[in-house]
Amino acid sequence: MKIDEVDFRILELINENPKMSYRNIAKHTNITTPTAIQRILKLEKNKIIMGYYTILNSRLLSIYKDIYILKFIPKNNKLLQKLKKIDNVKRIMKLNENRFLIFYVYKYINETIDFMNFLEKNKIQYEKLTVLDEIKTKNEILIMEHIKRLICDYCGGNIQGNVFIKRINGEEKHFCCSTCKNDYVKRFKKLKSYQKLGSN
Repeated sequence: MKIDEVDFRILELINENPKMSYRNIAKHTNITTPTAIQRILKLEKNKIIMGYYTILNSRLLSIYKDIYILKFIPKNNKLLQKLKKIDNVKRIMKLNENRFLIFYVYKYINETIDFMNFLEKNKIQYEKLTVLDEIKTKNEILIMEHIKRLICDYCGGNIQGNVFIKRINGEEKHFCCSTCKNDYVKRFKKLKSYQKLGSN
């Protein structure tokens, strides 16, 4: 699926506020509400938007997170399969051939003690790190990289606010203001009329 600048604007808005209405998304991107709905459904269908999630305050819920760096040589992946079956293990990342990073979530201290016992029983060397605080993660960097590159098709200036869109000759054009959009349309019509005269 080809992602255009309007799609990136939509992703930015949804990333900021997943509860934003289709009408407001349409208003902020200068498209119609049915077009906004169609674009969002297409982004969902193509797995660009994979879901909408609730961010919980783990501190208030007394949920703790630890990161383990494990060192072992997986034999037939049996050990990895065992790790995957542990409910508290939320993520496993391979650092190299015999080092793995484990994201472990727990509520009670005995859960983490049980996990350390499991590691020791299986002769896995480990280093335990405790997560003190988390930075709110967003997809802003990816989105903003593309937003930054959005320039007006008429004056060549950066589009800072709302983008003005006009489909011309089957192609979507982007403008920084209605003046640029109108001037572009006038110029395009003039060029078309010259082409017609030249062909006659």
